[in-house]
Amino acid sequence: MNKDVNLIKKIMKKNMKKNMKNMKDMKNIKNIKKKKKKKKKKKKKKKKKKKKKKKKKKKKKKKKKKKKKRRKEEEKEEKKKKKKNKNND
Repeated sequence: MNKDVNLIKKIMKKNMKKNMKNMKDMKNIKNIKKKKKKKKKKKKKKKKKKKKKKKKKKKKKKKKKKKKKRRKEEEKEEKKKKKKNKNND
């Protein structure tokens, strides 16, 4: 009877060790799978930059002539006023 119990214990122990090893292996396999399952990084799509259209600069027309004309007219008017004033005196 005692021998039988000892034998059973031995076998149980062996089995336990085997089971433990299997458990560890299983855990390792799971871990490896987990490591592999890491999320793949999504590649960001590069946005295409829109090219800005260059605005053409409008050339400014020279207003010199007009200014000159206006000045001349103003001077004429002033002269007339002065003349009138002189005449009035």
